[in-house]
Amino acid sequence: MTVRTRFLTFGCLGLFLAAMATTAWADSITLTSGEVIDGQIVSETDSQIDIKTANKSRTIFMTRTVAKSGIKTVHRESPMKRAEMAAYDDLGKYQLEVNQELRPDFYAQGLAAFDTFLATYTNSERAAEIHARRDQWKAEMDQVSLGFVKFNDKWVTPEEKKSLAQEFHMQQLEKKLAGLVTMVNAAKARVKAAHTAYTTVHDFYHGKTLPTDEYNNAMAQLKSGQDEIQAAEMQLNETRKTYDATKDEYKNLGGKINFDEQLAKD
Repeated sequence: MTVRTRFLTFGCLGLFLAAMATTAWADSITLTSGEVIDGQIVSETDSQIDIKTANKSRTIFMTRTVAKSGIKTVHRESPMKRAEMAAYDDLGKYQLEVNQELRPDFYAQGLAAFDTFLATYTNSERAAEIHARRDQWKAEMDQVSLGFVKFNDKWVTPEEKKSLAQEFHMQQLEKKLAGLVTMVNAAKARVKAAHTAYTTVHDFYHGKTLPTDEYNNAMAQLKSGQDEIQAAEMQLNETRKTYDATKDEYKNLGGKINFDEQLAKD
């Protein structure tokens, strides 16, 4: 089913801006080695500086202690710049969803936050970015006010979203079933190989009278073979249960592909 979508969205721009919103730090330390540490200086003594830094996405933080003997230069931002950076970071909580529109009051809250930043920091080097984010939020709020909803970063009617969501779910089930067919066939092959290996060892020693050491070795091989058969059959049973449950869900939703035809013969 193909459903015509009505409005151009700014999804790619949103992802780009969201990524940009995690890159700014107020302070930096350049080491004599050439390494630059971006972050926020939190304390300083006669011999060292502690700087708070984080991973690239600014989700995990650490305080790094740097000896002054290894520092080439230190760059500190002004209190006003620090305040701007803190306000900029606070805007990071205003993010749009790809598959879900937001509540009208949250759109209004986000727009107010962007406006406050732009009015407070009129000369900010991030003004263009914040204006773009504001435009994106305003465009989404307008779509919601018209009664449209969001799915896969596109604006559609609620009825179209329901149809698209069901179609998407069917596609996901088909992908899952295709993978499960491969897994079931692999599990069947493992069971077959385990039985073949056990039978080969059993037939080789069948009817023979063996010295103690060789007898113990034969028993160990057979025990290992039995364990592998048990493990292989358990894996097959569990994989088959998942396959059957997924297939039933798929068929109940009207799925047409017969995945049983793709299963290896027992």
